[in-house]
Amino acid sequence: MPGVWHTSSFADHILYLLFSVLEQHRTTKKKKPFDAVAREAVDRIDFEDQEYLREHLYEISLKVKAELDKDDE
Repeated sequence: MPGVWHTSSFADHILYLLFSVLEQHRTTKKKKPFDAVAREAVDRIDFEDQEYLREHLYEISLKVKAELDKDDE
């Protein structure tokens, strides 16, 4: 499908990437700290001409995970 036909928002795109990072941690056989799994997952993503998103996504994932962990307490 051509990119111009894509109808979701930028926020949808970020959420998709964020959910994949969280899922990677959930399904990792060797339980590693979240920050290590998140770094590995984010570093595997090809951001093409939006390389600046790499650190943003990593930081967002750490903040979201911290909030999710608060709910578990």
